[in-house]
Amino acid sequence: MSKPMVAVAPRQRGLKDIVLYQQVEVRLQANMWVVGIIVGALEGLRKFAGMVYEVEYKTNHGFARDHFPVHDVRPCPPG
Repeated sequence: MSKPMVAVAPRQRGLKDIVLYQQVEVRLQANMWVVGIIVGALEGLRKFAGMVYEVEYKTNHGFARDHFPVHDVRPCPPG
């Protein structure tokens, strides 16, 4: 079995390494947390954007894919 790819992120206070295809929780604009999968990581396309993760998650209307800043992504709790 091959090792999972690690999304490279600048070191910031409280930032943990997030692994590509890792199951995570993301905060939506409605301030709700939903479960999703990391499908990509982008480091600052613009100076002010910083680090964002591309996450695919399920909605009532099917699957959606969006970009989330680091503070809106957290690993799923174990179990």
